Amino acid sequence: MRTGRSLQRLELILDINRQFLFESVIGGDDLFAELRHLGAAAAGTTRRRRHAMFGEHLVELVDQQPRAAVRHVHLLRRLRDRAGFGDMFHQLDLAGAEAVAIKIYADECFGHARTKAQGLKERHSVKTRIIINPAAGGGRSGRHWAQHERALRDTIGPFEAVFSSSARNATALAAEAAESYDRVVAVGGDGTVNEVVNGLAGAKSPPELGVIGAGTGNDFARVLGIGSGWTAGIAALCDGRPRVVDLGSITFTKRDGTRGRHWFANCADLGLIGEVVAEAEDSRLKRWLGSRLAYPLHAISVLRRYKGHRIAFEHDGARRQMDILAVAVANGRSFGGGMKIAPDAKFDDGLFDVIVVAKEPRVKATDLRLLYAGKHLSLPAVTHFRTAKINFETLDGSMMLCDADGELLGSAPCEIEVHPKKLKVIAP
Repeated sequence: MRTGRSLQRLELILDINRQFLFESVIGGDDLFAELRHLGAAAAGTTRRRRHAMFGEHLVELVDQQPRAAVRHVHLLRRLRDRAGFGDMFHQLDLAGAEAVAIKIYADECFGHARTKAQGLKERHSVKTRIIINPAAGGGRSGRHWAQHERALRDTIGPFEAVFSSSARNATALAAEAAESYDRVVAVGGDGTVNEVVNGLAGAKSPPELGVIGAGTGNDFARVLGIGSGWTAGIAALCDGRPRVVDLGSITFTKRDGTRGRHWFANCADLGLIGEVVAEAEDSRLKRWLGSRLAYPLHAISVLRRYKGHRIAFEHDGARRQMDILAVAVANGRSFGGGMKIAPDAKFDDGLFDVIVVAKEPRVKATDLRLLYAGKHLSLPAVTHFRTAKINFETLDGSMMLCDADGELLGSAPCEIEVHPKKLKVIAP
């Protein structure tokens, strides 16, 4: 009997609030108390009836008052979290843009419901390849794929999923996709993004790049506003629009003395930073702690013993010589899991921010805290300038290692150049 009265009361609440669903209960828990009771008592027909009733009024709201509906996304979240309706949004048998809009709300993708629904329907026709690095994030990327695959398919529509099987394999998979796909999504950390970028950058008209930051270091995704983690990455694919970004290329010296060329999206480094990358490459610390903790620990270890280099570098017609510890040529603002190496860098200004750390006055391990805050540029040992192209060579016969986006490449001499507006990345 109580269940019948509760249903009647709930129907009355919904009927009164047809134009602005839940508007009158926005500050109270009366509705949620009713839902909790119904959740405990309802079964069979009652459950289907409840789902259908909510679905009907939610669709009506989306159709009549889409902008008002956006204000109630947090209430839909409360329904999902507090009232035991976690599967309601996936069970509703709805069709068309309204169903898409409801799913958008359930996944907390904010914005104008109808516009987003239409955009999502259009994206369903985009040919997409998802490249997953199963080893990223200490193996979590591969282990968690199955539980996120459905949400990703609901968000962007049909796609082909492939797993990289070895180092550089993601580059081959991306290059293959560049010939016939409209969008390629990299699932992994900065290293995975770098591999995918190297597969796309050589194409005459590269497909759009999407990123799900599922690695130990996700600096590229964070700086672009995509964020770190599966939920943030899927939301960005849902909400985001293509953003044109610059890429960098580095021509370096391989171990056998031949020359190699590599693309990068975020940052290329020489000297001490290259040594840190080399030490961390197969480090258990990186797998256990992630980049944010592992890189500083390796940096402290390398800094204690590193002797530096005598180098010459040339840019914009000027040539300089310095005794240095490290050089960073940054397209983005941060690297190494959140170190703000170039706090003012922009992905789309056609310039690198170059950070040169001199050998003297010697930087201390405690200065690393300034790096995370982006306040290291004021240190006496740090030189900062902008350029579109720069060359490096050592003058003391030493080997100065270089890396790009955390991938160890080779050594100097090397040339680094920016390529403006080279790639489109889906970002908020």
